[in-house]
Amino acid sequence: SANEFEESYGLTISAMSQLIHENARKKGFRENAISLKESLMNVVVELSEAIQEARKENAAAVQIINGVPEGILIELADAIMLILEECAFQGWDMETAIITKYRYNLTRPKYHGHKLK
Repeated sequence: SANEFEESYGLTISAMSQLIHENARKKGFRENAISLKESLMNVVVELSEAIQEARKENAAAVQIINGVPEGILIELADAIMLILEECAFQGWDMETAIITKYRYNLTRPKYHGHKLK
């Protein structure tokens, strides 16, 4: 249910967005202005890196190599963190957007009315 989804973790999406944004600022990532389009393209880059990880033989979800986390989930985490950081920067409430979309999806028919091939 929507309530279980909202209450399942202690750290909210909104709080996580703020923490990620604050860290990005501390690390200098907001010193030079980039457009929303550039920011979203960075998400695409991270998703393509997840695809590259998935193409590897014996692809790992997460592995630590020389102290550096790598793997499919790590690249997906990068993409999600970039999205959340951008939302905090823009003052957007991703948590409410996700809950709104999730609640709407609960009302949709099987396959959301599409036929799968």
